[in-house]
Amino acid sequence: MNDETNKLLEAILITLQDNGKDIRDLKTEMRGVKDEIKLLGARMANVETAVLGLDKRMANVETAVVSNTLAIQQLDKRMANVETAVVSNTLAIQQLDKRMANVEVAVLGLDRRMANVELVVVANSEEMKSLNAHVQENTREIRLLRQTTERHDEEITKLIEVFGGDIRDLKKRVSNLETKS
Repeated sequence: MNDETNKLLEAILITLQDNGKDIRDLKTEMRGVKDEIKLLGARMANVETAVLGLDKRMANVETAVVSNTLAIQQLDKRMANVETAVVSNTLAIQQLDKRMANVEVAVLGLDRRMANVELVVVANSEEMKSLNAHVQENTREIRLLRQTTERHDEEITKLIEVFGGDIRDLKKRVSNLETKS
């Protein structure tokens, strides 16, 4: 072979050696890249696990938000019911106030009537005292009249005994005289 061929072969050999070295370097780099890819894969798995955890947490948060929203809606309904009850109670209190005012007016009217009744009772009491005095006076007069009647009966009986005659006949005459007078 000739020199040129040798040189060419040498150049090819050097190129092949350089290429082999480059290939080995590339393989080494590829192993490093593969290791980095494995590390990145592991990190990616960790990130995916973290993302799944975040997804679960997010689902829990969403569930909690839904629950809280429902609870807030229930509280809103309760609050509306409380507000309705407050309005109803306020109206009832206003009605009670009106009734109380009417009762107070009625009580004032009753107080006036009671004062009038007390005046009437006092007047009637005075009148009763006066009537009692008249009754006592009339009772005395009736007693006196009875006594007088008894005396007259006794005198009539004595007259009948003295003058004789029938007592019945005499009583008829006396009663005729009384009716005429």
